[in-house]
Amino acid sequence: VGIFATSESGEERVRTHLVGEVAPPISGETIDGIFWNLDEVKGRWLLVNFFSTTCIPCIEEHSELLSFAENQPIDTGVRVVSVAFDDDPLSVEAFFEKNGGEWPVLTRDTGR
Repeated sequence: VGIFATSESGEERVRTHLVGEVAPPISGETIDGIFWNLDEVKGRWLLVNFFSTTCIPCIEEHSELLSFAENQPIDTGVRVVSVAFDDDPLSVEAFFEKNGGEWPVLTRDTGR
């Protein structure tokens, strides 16, 4: 006897014309006050996490994102960047101070 659980809804995956294409420009100021640009990780794998401090699934997945980021080799691993969506920069900063995350966190994406 076994139980199998998944977060997948069973619906067909959303198809997009963006798969396999160059990422759109992402740049902006981080919670550290530093300007970050997608070009800084050109040629490397990058996980872009769009989130909001009012998004319950975003909050719930944060511990998994932390674990993922911490287990990446420094020289060859996947990099992480978070982009706050429609959120207050002070709330974003407080969230990361409380919950951790040692990667760039953009409070405003100016590369849209």
